[in-house]
Parts: sequence; structure tokens; C-alpha cells
Amino acid sequence: MDVLIVLLGGLLLLILTMLALKRKAFVDKINALPGPPSAPIIGNLLDIAKHNFETLAAAVEQQKEFPNGFRFWIASFPYVVLNTAESVEAVLSSVQHIDKSNDYSTLHPWLRSGLLTSKGAKWHARRRLLTPTFHFRILDQFLPVFNRNTTVLVKKLAALSGREAFNLGHYVHLCTLDTICESAMGTTVNAQEDSNSEYVQAVKT
Repeated sequence: MDVLIVLLGGLLLLILTMLALKRKAFVDKINALPGPPSAPIIGNLLDIAKHNFETLAAAVEQQKEFPNGFRFWIASFPYVVLNTAESVEAVLSSVQHIDKSNDYSTLHPWLRSGLLTSKGAKWHARRRLLTPTFHFRILDQFLPVFNRNTTVLVKKLAALSGREAFNLGHYVHLCTLDTICESAMGTTVNAQEDSNSEYVQAVKT
């Protein structure tokens, strides 16, 4: 019995050692990329906290120091920001690197595992089925929808033009929501005119 316990303990130690070495190799690869110094365990959370936990705002700030791209850590999870057209093209045109990050799992209760949130072979098969629907001739039919919702967006932004600063993302998100709902789902939600509607609040939640 004692021998079995020693063997199981040794096997467990071996597995943990292999996992630790694999993790170390992964961390070393990420840290080989340029980026701000990170603290143990929390990573770059303190930098992001300075921007009220607006990750995008923190990333924009880091772009000044790392114009060609950089990496940062949120706790033990690494993120790589691509700043050049060449690096973005390499990722977007790849047929290997098509897995979504774990962040997309937060959308599963709302969108389930569809085209936006699925990954790998499942995503690839569905994307091939939908490719014809993104043909320019079909998209041309939705130009009035795009133009109408963009006109609303421009009017909203014009009313804010005198301000020193405001969150542009909020208005773009509402315009995108209006456009997607009307063109892809055939329903009008008027998110830009009624940002406090039940549906808009449900999307935020």
C-alpha cells in the first residue's frame, strides 16, 4: 500500500512538474514580446485600474510607448495588442489561429455557440455556409439601413462636438446594435434614440 501511495505521489509530482514547465515556456514566449512590466499574480491590473478598468483606454495609452504592438497581463491571462496592418493581416488571414479566446464564453448565455462565439471546425463550417451572404451584391441591399443609422450617429456626435472629451464607443455600440438588428434580424430597436430601452439594457447586462 505504501509503495502504491509513493508511486501515485511520484506520478502526481511528475504531472505537476510537466504542467509547470509547459506554463513557464508559454509565459516566457509571451514575455519575450515588448510590453509594460507586470507584477506577479495581478499582472497589469494596477495600470488598467488607473483608467477605471477600461482595458481599451489602458491599451491606447500603452500604444504611445509600444507603437508596433505589445503584450500585457490581466492576472494570469495574457493579451497581445496588434498595432500594425501587417500583424493584423497575419492573424485574420490564418486558417490555423481561429480559436476564440475564453472571453467569448461570457456571451454564451446570450448568443449561445453561434458564428460569433463558436471556434475551430464548428466556426469554420458555419462561416463557409454564410460566406455567400456577405457578397457585395447582397450587402448593397442594406446600404439604406447603414446610411440611415450612420446619419443618426453623425447627428448625435455633432451635438457633442463642443465637449472636450466623451466616450465615442457608447455611441458607436448603439449604432452597431441598430444596424445589426435591422439588417440581420429584420427588426428595429431604435437603440440610438432610446438607449434606456429594455433591450439595450439587457444587452449591456
